[in-house]
Amino acid sequence: MKTIVIIASWSSGSTAVTGYLDKCGAYSCPPHLITVDERTPNSYEPLAYRNELSKLFDEFSFQEKGDVRDFINFFEAWHTAESSKAKKLGLNHIILKHPLQTFILPYLHQKLNPSFLFVTRPFEEIERTRNRRNWHQVHGSKGAKAIYSSALQFLIDNSCSFISIPFNMFRNDTKLRSKMLEYIELSPSTEQIQSAESFLRK
Repeated sequence: MKTIVIIASWSSGSTAVTGYLDKCGAYSCPPHLITVDERTPNSYEPLAYRNELSKLFDEFSFQEKGDVRDFINFFEAWHTAESSKAKKLGLNHIILKHPLQTFILPYLHQKLNPSFLFVTRPFEEIERTRNRRNWHQVHGSKGAKAIYSSALQFLIDNSCSFISIPFNMFRNDTKLRSKMLEYIELSPSTEQIQSAESFLRK
């Protein structure tokens, strides 16, 4: 089972990228966290995964507060179960999406050897989205700067391959979307592509 790790902050467009991949035939491990934002009610963040990450890290300071051994015990059983569910559906890609997973990238890299998608967006636009949603400061440019810095340092230090997905370009450039699918070795059907493109236009 191939795993795709979405590296992104809150308010960066990662929901649109993950939803697009879900429509293209990658398994996004539902049930997902439901948000109060009418534009993106489905976060495409696996609820069980999100809950365990929130036990391990404080969402507002990013400080570790839980026992990493408890998280690893959860994750290894959960990822195995989700892989089995995906396989039964005839799918061979799993997507992991949550901003806090930035701080366990070394573990995910060692355990899964995943494909990394680095979703970026200008800080000013991230902050505008946060203000529209009336979310905490960490869910805007403040958190994005910390997440992007930590993620980029990890990718460089570990010579990791990744593909950069600038959100504004992703929305408007079919070539980038095709390049992304090729990079993660996902080959959707014509019907799946049509569904994904329709999702993105919404």
